[in-house]
Amino acid sequence: MKSSAGKLLSFKKLDGIYISQKLAHNLKVKTGETLNFKILTANNNFKNLKAKVKGIYLSYTSQGLYTTFEYLNKNKSLKFPVQSLFIKTNNLTTVKKKLLANPQINNVIIKNKQISNYQKASKSVDSILAMIVLMSILLLFAVIYNISSINIFERQRDIAIEKALGLSNFAINKLILIENDILVGFSIIIGSILSPLVYKLLGNAIASNEMSFPAKINFMSIPISIVLILISLILTSLSLIRKVKRIDKLAVLKSKK
Repeated sequence: MKSSAGKLLSFKKLDGIYISQKLAHNLKVKTGETLNFKILTANNNFKNLKAKVKGIYLSYTSQGLYTTFEYLNKNKSLKFPVQSLFIKTNNLTTVKKKLLANPQINNVIIKNKQISNYQKASKSVDSILAMIVLMSILLLFAVIYNISSINIFERQRDIAIEKALGLSNFAINKLILIENDILVGFSIIIGSILSPLVYKLLGNAIASNEMSFPAKINFMSIPISIVLILISLILTSLSLIRKVKRIDKLAVLKSKK
């Protein structure tokens, strides 16, 4: 188990409790402060407990408190029945069969299998996130392309006049597509400023009581997003060049519109 600073937590001679980062944030508790709460004993009675917060640990899948039996028995006179055991063995199959044969044991969970299941679940989440990123890029491409296409269609006469005056297709494309550059530039600036706040709001909204998301966006997320946006802008601009080339200046100038 690691602290919120990324260091391993030690349970040797623990004189207090460890609390998860999200729970500490909700309770507005910091390291070194004393936490007052009630605990359910083996006799199904609640007992008041005061414990000093020795550290805050980082957990994304479950929230709670950690301490040792020694601390509770020595300082708080609390005793709890053992509900789970962690066993290390080289003969996994035999030990598992013996444990399952014991009527007092309800379930046996293999740590390596837990890790494997967690990795599979993480891969499925990664696939979903990759799909969301891909759909976002396609949506960005479609928005820029449609806006630019409408802009070119409404300015056909202006483009035809520019062609008649001798402007090259490259110069005309530069004049038209520079508007996309300005629009995307403003979007990048606003997105870079607001994305940490939006991420925090969304994370708090969709996370359950037992879940938690990283408090901050990865530093490389914004540069990578900007690169993807610029690539999408370049592809969109290249696809719009043909639209300008296809405009017949004579046909447009002869039309009444």
